[in-house]
Amino acid sequence: MSEIRLCITGGSGFIGTTAMSSVISKYKVINLDIRPPKILEHHKHWQYADIRDKQSLTRALIDFQ
Repeated sequence: MSEIRLCITGGSGFIGTTAMSSVISKYKVINLDIRPPKILEHHKHWQYADIRDKQSLTRALIDFQ
């Protein structure tokens, strides 16, 4: 069985932080956001990416594979 991977865009915001907290221990997760997370535990899952920039988003998703 393959590992489940989740990509959360905006994972440093209010709703995204809650989503990250609920799945971080269960799945391999990446938080794509232009702002770093406020919770230190989430920093290792954060990658700068601007979803308005196709190259930035594509690069981040390829790196996450």
